Amino acid sequence: MIIKQMNIKRFKLPLIFAVLSVVLMGLYKTIFGVENTIIGLIIAMASYAFLRLDLTSYPIYKSMIFLILNLFLAISAYISAINPFAGLIINFLILFTVSFIYTTEFKNV
Repeated sequence: MIIKQMNIKRFKLPLIFAVLSVVLMGLYKTIFGVENTIIGLIIAMASYAFLRLDLTSYPIYKSMIFLILNLFLAISAYISAINPFAGLIINFLILFTVSFIYTTEFKNV
């Protein structure tokens, strides 16, 4: 009985976020077209990550880092689409940069 209640409470919030993400992606697809659906997914995932961040210390600084990181991702995706060979290097650098920023910036401050 207690296990069932705990499991329901544990999965209720992620389920709400998943349904909301699907709705937002559908809305994004109808507004901006099918070819931009993946951008809607990225925005939904970034919004979910932003909700999970601890912004109590230095909220403006951390919000600006998050915004700059998303702009950096968008610009690098555009450059990667232009040249696939450069895109391989750019994607590797982006994955490294994002991993580094999220493991050091938001965890240690």
